[in-house]
Amino acid sequence: MHLISMLTKRTNWVQDAIQSALEANGVSSLTRGQLFVIANVAAGETRAADIARNLGISRQAVSQIIAELAERDFIEVSEDPQDRRVRIVVLKSGLGEGDEICSRIFQEIERELLARIGLRRLKNLYDALEAEWGEPPEIGALSAQDETADGVAIAM
Repeated sequence: MHLISMLTKRTNWVQDAIQSALEANGVSSLTRGQLFVIANVAAGETRAADIARNLGISRQAVSQIIAELAERDFIEVSEDPQDRRVRIVVLKSGLGEGDEICSRIFQEIERELLARIGLRRLKNLYDALEAEWGEPPEIGALSAQDETADGVAIAM
């Protein structure tokens, strides 16, 4: 299985776990985009532009998701006191940091992952994801013979 397929599969696993936990705690279902915006806000991102960059989608798309979440009373949007052109996004009470539901759900998912894959693998996963990957590579056009790196497939 390719790395991209594995990352997508595991992203779906996390999304399903979050969705299930939210529903078990009386929170109605959210779209994938809404979940990822909430995850970013819970991780400390407060500006739409930063959330958009993290998710690889447009600022307009994030602004639309933020408006939906504000309408559903999941988040609060306020003016940035340092720059009145910018809006700050925070989770509403019951969905924020510390003792709040989203953070607790994220912690429980990590605990479950620790129990399933072990401390060493979880630490290696964190290390790999936190490592400096640099700018995305510019691969360019591939010829028909460039299907694998130097004719050897990377197998794990």
